[in-house]
Amino acid sequence: MSRIIFVIHDQGWCAPLLGDVDLFKKVISVRHIPKDMIQKWQFIRRYYREECKMYSIVDDVVSLAEQTKRILEDIYHVKSSKIHLIPNGRKVESQLLSEKELARLRMELGIGKDENVFLYAGRTVESKGIIPLLMAFESAYKKYKDIRLVIAGQVFMLNDYARITKCSCSHIVYTGLIPEEEMEKWYQVADVCVLPSYTEQCSYFGIEMLAHGKTIIASDGHNMKDMFDNDVALIAAIQGSFSLFSVELLKRIKEALCLQKNKRALMQKVSKKKFEDIYSIIKMKDNYLSLINSYNL
Repeated sequence: MSRIIFVIHDQGWCAPLLGDVDLFKKVISVRHIPKDMIQKWQFIRRYYREECKMYSIVDDVVSLAEQTKRILEDIYHVKSSKIHLIPNGRKVESQLLSEKELARLRMELGIGKDENVFLYAGRTVESKGIIPLLMAFESAYKKYKDIRLVIAGQVFMLNDYARITKCSCSHIVYTGLIPEEEMEKWYQVADVCVLPSYTEQCSYFGIEMLAHGKTIIASDGHNMKDMFDNDVALIAAIQGSFSLFSVELLKRIKEALCLQKNKRALMQKVSKKKFEDIYSIIKMKDNYLSLINSYNL
């Protein structure tokens, strides 16, 4: 009598293929695997078969994003009636600080009076776009000395990142994993939030950026278009290499620094409304209740 709901937190091909859907189709369909790709492609094919098996066993599959829903239908061949689109939800309580309180907080965190703070949150892994972001920040720092990049989250390969940011290293803060109340301080002082991911399902950092009404730089990666468009973010198009993508991110960094106040205010207003309409914890709860109540248990 039980029913099983499977929620897709991620799919096995997304990170290894940096969200490239066309390449994923090729990996699972070709008869002969290139020699230099055998280990990676065989892993993805095995994982794909396991995912197909799981989706067939369960009664319902919850997708967090529209693009993943289409992939479930077109590539995994899951029946549409079995798929439910329910984005993540988040309860965000952001306190509006006075200019005096904000100035005190910036001083506490070691932020200069005229510095522009760019905030990135997440693990420093390839699929999150950290390498092109660092490359773009290094280039931007050569022209704009009043910028600072804050990287909040678990840090990997710090020595490699240091080599990328030889000039700007003194203007990059690595917080490591920090509690929610500390993260809220960085949201308060941030001028721009950056999410340069190649692939996401439904990023909690993305949700929090929208909720705080921050100026946003986002990529056009896998599932990112569901959350960000030109009304709420400055979009950096992913190109074929780290260096090309970093050029796009650099353009958006420059654009953010020069953004007119009225346009910035309008984008922030639209961001907050999108959070309330789609990504609030109330909306998420209602969607899951609707799914559960449909069982008529």
